[in-house]
This record gives sequence, C-alpha cells and structure tokens, in this order.
Amino acid sequence: MSEAKQELIRLIRKQPTDGTSEDVVRELLFHIEIMQALAEADYENGIPHEEMMRQIQEWFDQAQGQSQQEARNVGSQAGIDTAD
Repeated sequence: MSEAKQELIRLIRKQPTDGTSEDVVRELLFHIEIMQALAEADYENGIPHEEMMRQIQEWFDQAQGQSQQEARNVGSQAGIDTAD
C-alpha cells in the first residue's frame, strides 16, 4: 500500500466515531492542502509566511462558518429558532 494511502487511512481512523462524512472529507482536504503547500515550498514555489498565515486563518474561519451554518440548518429542520 502506498505511503499516501496509508496516511489518509490513518487520518480517517483518527476521526471521531460520531463525525459526519462531511467532517472526514473536510479533514482530508485540509490535510491535502497542507501537504501540497509543503511540497510547493520544497520546490521554492512557496509563498511568504505572512500570506500562508492569512490563508490558514481564512480556512479556519470558513470551516467555522460552515459548521455554524450546518448547526443552524439542523436547528431549523428541527423547528428550533436559530437566529443569532
């Protein structure tokens, strides 16, 4: 089995048992993006540290926003007022 496949399997196994498939996919995509960024940096195609930190913060903010929206959707479906 390839090293990449083993790493992805390891990441999947680390996920909480009550996590959704979307959670697993989000985690895998995040890992792949980090690995791609590291590979680019190894080939001197990297971006400045400040830019990487800005992008990472955007990813976290976006993921947090998606999680909050998912919670609102679930609450709405259950008939719960989820207004902020």
